[in-house]
Amino acid sequence: MKIYNTLTEPAIVDFYCDELESIGDDLINIFKYKPYRQDYKDLIVDDKRLTMPYDVKEYNLLKKVIKPSLIQLSKTLVRLDGIRYPIKNHPDLQLFNDKKLGLKVTEDREGFSMPWHIDNRFIIVSGIINVQDNETQTLFSKNHYFWDTGGKNITDDEYNIIHRGQCKKFWGTAWLNTEITEHCVPYVEKDRRIIGFNLHF
Repeated sequence: MKIYNTLTEPAIVDFYCDELESIGDDLINIFKYKPYRQDYKDLIVDDKRLTMPYDVKEYNLLKKVIKPSLIQLSKTLVRLDGIRYPIKNHPDLQLFNDKKLGLKVTEDREGFSMPWHIDNRFIIVSGIINVQDNETQTLFSKNHYFWDTGGKNITDDEYNIIHRGQCKKFWGTAWLNTEITEHCVPYVEKDRRIIGFNLHF
């Protein structure tokens, strides 16, 4: 995994996940299985987001290949913000382990969008990796906004966009969950295939 762009306030990084080059076909094969609608409990998530199954050999291979790099990436993000996450002052904290890293392969169907939000406070780090070249980018701002367009026609000036996430195959964007890491997924014009991940407390 190679990190290319780094923001510090808020902490956001772009990266290329070269580990996925070795399993490219197996990764694509996950999308041959029937997706399902995940139960998001109290969270409101557009029903056009579908999750691919976890109990298949391709998913197990993906976990084995990618999780160690995502743990290291999470450490990098936490180190970028020593105020909100002063981990160097608490070396015994067990934040970074395989069991705390959630990973899912999803397909956002045409018409999907996710309004401006911050992630829930059980999450330390969030991110996405593109499984294919996607047209839609995750957008970031320090401010919270409401929209009445379903996420269409978003401009950088109107929403004070500070970063546009990666959208090319095997490229990704990850961020530290803070009160100023507002992000959204604009209206998806063409099905978007991604790997989503979260490091939890």
